Amino acid sequence: MATNDIQSVKLSIINKITNIEDKSLLKRVWEIIQSNEDTKQTSRAFSKEEKEILNSIRKGIEEIKLIEKGKLKATSLNDFLDEL
Repeated sequence: MATNDIQSVKLSIINKITNIEDKSLLKRVWEIIQSNEDTKQTSRAFSKEEKEILNSIRKGIEEIKLIEKGKLKATSLNDFLDEL
C-alpha cells in the first residue's frame, strides 16, 4: 500500500472515530487500539530452539486429542517408563 493510501485510510479512520457519539463504542475502539499496541510490544521472533519446543508441544497436544478421540493408542505407563 502506498504512503498516500495509508494516510487516506488513517484520515478516514480518524474521521469515523471523531463522529462516534457512543461512549461505550469509543471505549471498545480504545481497547482494540491498546490491545494492538500491547501485542506489538510483546511480539518478537522466536529462536530456532524455541520454535522446536513450541512445535513439540503442539504435536503433543495433537496426539492427546487423537488419543481422546480414540484415533491413536496411548503408550502404557510401563512401556513409557521402560523407554526412559
